[in-house]
Amino acid sequence: MKLRHLNIFIVVCEEMNMTKAAERLYMSQPSVSQVVMELESHYESKLFERLSRKIYLTDAGRELLTYAYHIRGLNEELEEKSKLLANRIIDICGGSKREIEIRYYKE
Repeated sequence: MKLRHLNIFIVVCEEMNMTKAAERLYMSQPSVSQVVMELESHYESKLFERLSRKIYLTDAGRELLTYAYHIRGLNEELEEKSKLLANRIIDICGGSKREIEIRYYKE
């Protein structure tokens, strides 16, 4: 599942309304609904109860929301750390931007 899906899910949970979430995300309402359906299919769990025109988080939805916030926080932290690392590399290179390749190997 992509981070984009989780971010959309978070906004839907904050708004508790697909249309308002779509407006906030500058997306169409059907696109937001599609992402929610993809998440439900991926996790094989109903994330929202839909009653009349309102939506309510299920237990599975609440659990996913907790993880989604945590994952988003980790991603923001990673972005911040990578910017700091890039700035340190530029400092080491004498202020000039040079392309470097960083490889990660599993041990």
